[in-house]
Amino acid sequence: MKRVKVYTPKIVSISLEANRLYANRFRAILDGIPYTVRDVFDTGYPSKYFDAVLAEDILEFLEEPELLVAEMARITNPGGLFRITTMLSCEHPSDLDNLIWLFDPSDLMVMFSNHATGNKAVRVDAVGNHLVATGWR
Repeated sequence: MKRVKVYTPKIVSISLEANRLYANRFRAILDGIPYTVRDVFDTGYPSKYFDAVLAEDILEFLEEPELLVAEMARITNPGGLFRITTMLSCEHPSDLDNLIWLFDPSDLMVMFSNHATGNKAVRVDAVGNHLVATGWR
């Protein structure tokens, strides 16, 4: 078998706030990933730009979490996936200062179903103290 094409993934790290960028930037530099501060509700990326879009522990801190899910779906290629990990319960008292939502699986199913397509459009799994919601485009 002979390889005829090299796949180069498009990977970026986006932070919602500059003060949260430090940890993401440090991690991104180690992995050689470009990083930026952007509006997570309007990233500025073209529609259908990424094969996969992932968000970790952000949804529960947003006033309008549906807007993040909508933007993630918009920038995901057809056939791609968008996935969010969110806390199932609050383990750290410091998180309570900014925590707005705690979701259950049915909340995420509804939110993702509005933006996912295809025959296996949405899946929500409990993994440890987190819910992992995946939508396919």
